[in-house]
Amino acid sequence: MRIPNLLAGALAALAFSSAPAAAQGRWLVAYPQAQDPVFASMQQMFAQQDVLANIVDPLNQYFPVSRDVTVELAECGRAGAFYDRTRPAVQLCYELLMELAESLMSGEEDGDQVFVGAFALILLHQVGHAFVDLMQLPVSAPPEEAADQLAAVMVGFADEDLQSAAEGAVALSEMQVDWENPGSGRTALSGRRLENLLCLLYGTSPDAHEWVVEEGHLPRARASRCEGRYQDVEAEWIEMLSEHVQS
Repeated sequence: MRIPNLLAGALAALAFSSAPAAAQGRWLVAYPQAQDPVFASMQQMFAQQDVLANIVDPLNQYFPVSRDVTVELAECGRAGAFYDRTRPAVQLCYELLMELAESLMSGEEDGDQVFVGAFALILLHQVGHAFVDLMQLPVSAPPEEAADQLAAVMVGFADEDLQSAAEGAVALSEMQVDWENPGSGRTALSGRRLENLLCLLYGTSPDAHEWVVEEGHLPRARASRCEGRYQDVEAEWIEMLSEHVQS
């Protein structure tokens, strides 16, 4: 599985910033050994491909942090994805990836693309939590909405490989996944939260995301305002992140 270089365009857009803030930490990649044989084979495959490198390498190049933070794929005992501020670490669980793979890649023609979209969306969402915490960003939105916003902005700057992020969002909603509270019986992306995220993703490229409106996931009346909404959110995040960028 190839994960696109999600951050290259976003980082180029932020390169105008002034001198970086002092920082001693690094973003680290980890693929801890799994005990379950199925997850152990996944761990070996992901580690050999180093699927997290395209996320973490640009973070180290452009976004210094005050202390080391780990981004890892791991066996968790539950199907989730988390940001642990005490370590600190961004963690995606093999249990969740297995559920996504079984649901999305079982014969569907574009299943691989949708899987990548869902994978990237969840990972960038958790990285968003890490950004807000480690950089002490003055976000005005609630935590989950703020992390969704940053994920959408990163998707907006990425290449066409991540236009499947909206498909991933719809798939996560239809699968009723609650990755931060597994077993809750709730759905993370539903209702207003799903519509807000789809509006931002639609706003990154309305023509490419017209299907979101045609399939009834986003009201057309709201879609007409989404490009402007995305531009406003993008500008807010660029302003917040600019002083933390290492050019």
